[in-house]
Amino acid sequence: MKTMLLASPFRLFFLATALAALLPVTAWLLLYLGMPVLAATPQWHAHELLFGMVPAAATGFLLTAVAHWTNTQALHGRALLLLFLLWLAGRVLLAPAAAAPWLSGWPGTVALALDMLFLPALLVLVAVPVIRSGNRRQWPLLLLLLLWSLLHGYAHGFGSAWWPPQHSHASHITLDMLLLLIVLIGSRIIPMFTRNALQRAGGDAGAVRDPKALLAASMLLGAALVVTAIWPPAELLRISVAGALGVVLLARLGCWQGWRAWRDPLVWMLHVAMLWLALALLLRCLALFQLVPASMAYHALTVGGIGGMILAIITRVPLGHTGRAFVLPKGGVWIYLMLLLAVFSRVLAASPAMPQRACMLLAAIGWVGAFVLWLVLYWPIITRPRVDDRPG
Repeated sequence: MKTMLLASPFRLFFLATALAALLPVTAWLLLYLGMPVLAATPQWHAHELLFGMVPAAATGFLLTAVAHWTNTQALHGRALLLLFLLWLAGRVLLAPAAAAPWLSGWPGTVALALDMLFLPALLVLVAVPVIRSGNRRQWPLLLLLLLWSLLHGYAHGFGSAWWPPQHSHASHITLDMLLLLIVLIGSRIIPMFTRNALQRAGGDAGAVRDPKALLAASMLLGAALVVTAIWPPAELLRISVAGALGVVLLARLGCWQGWRAWRDPLVWMLHVAMLWLALALLLRCLALFQLVPASMAYHALTVGGIGGMILAIITRVPLGHTGRAFVLPKGGVWIYLMLLLAVFSRVLAASPAMPQRACMLLAAIGWVGAFVLWLVLYWPIITRPRVDDRPG
């Protein structure tokens, strides 16, 4: 099992993703229920999701995909283990940070440095094969990974403190950067996977379109959204960018014809995650006019958009990269249904008209249930050799 977990990046880091998704939410739930746990602060909760769970998912996906895109061997063996230990060091050292006075002075500096090293390491591991291959199409990914690394440093005051005053600002910029990253990756895989699914099912794959004008608009507006998060302009201008991007994403979803693949959960979940991104952007506009609480938009993005896309990826990639057919394991659709329970409950919890405690409990149950079920169903897949006897 140890050997197989180190055979390909998706194996070890998707397992890390699921575990990292469970810990902050479980700790936060205990805190919400009046049972405080070590370091379970709002800053730690947000930080672990944005700089712990999501980087683990991105690492598993990008290092696996980049090897395929550049026709190189994916990171494996001891090098992969060292990268994982670097990621794990940040998680272990960060957990007691808020409650441990011994993290002042040089121990804290070392802990902060280790936590901040992971994303730059990922950037290098992605950049080297991309640059050597001359694959300029992947350069936007490198820019976003560089920005992510800088944002992590900014969130820690570039090594001066665990939770400096700008941590919240860094988190909000990171959310918009991740939204752009998902739009970039989704633009490449969702139309293609939808066409492939329709071809396998004998459907009309030609109905799936991806107009270049809408692609360009979504990239430009996504970049503009990140810029307006870094240097906030008038709120109305920022919301106008968010609203325009939400409308463009809805238009692209219409062109991608996801409803034609309704029989294939592996495909429709990708569309659902992108739909939550669009809805989160439109909810921001409504929040500006105080028509809905701002928390609705925030959790539509984090739980529905980011969480949904992560689950869509970590349920699909292990199948194809272990030689299996693109068919969910029996009962696997409940992973998605639990996530949908989580996002609907968490968004509704922000409404004064809803029973907040019940909604929060349902959201936590849905989120935890989704990732626990993934662990149960995908453990045999990620810990066993490929069914076609190929390496990886």
